[in-house]
Amino acid sequence: GKDITDGHTDFYARFLEPGKVVAGYEPDPSYEDHAVTKEHIKILKKATDWEGRRLDVVVLSATGWVRPKFESNDFAAGYIGYYVCNGAVIMQEFGDEAADE
Repeated sequence: GKDITDGHTDFYARFLEPGKVVAGYEPDPSYEDHAVTKEHIKILKKATDWEGRRLDVVVLSATGWVRPKFESNDFAAGYIGYYVCNGAVIMQEFGDEAADE
């Protein structure tokens, strides 16, 4: 209950296709979601699909920088909250050129 999303699943993991999941990772140990994302990745790497096959887990790190006008202790800057439509992927970018790429 400390961030603005209250831990929405689309900040932590999204299925890309059967058996393949992208998992969000917060690399900054000082941020409260660091331990949570590490635990989620650990759980997903041990998980299996309905046929008993291990999931293919793609880890996507959060950005280390957000445009100053959006900086806030309540702002969760993750890349997992994308939207797929009409052959396109609409997703956020935060002004961190390397991470946004």
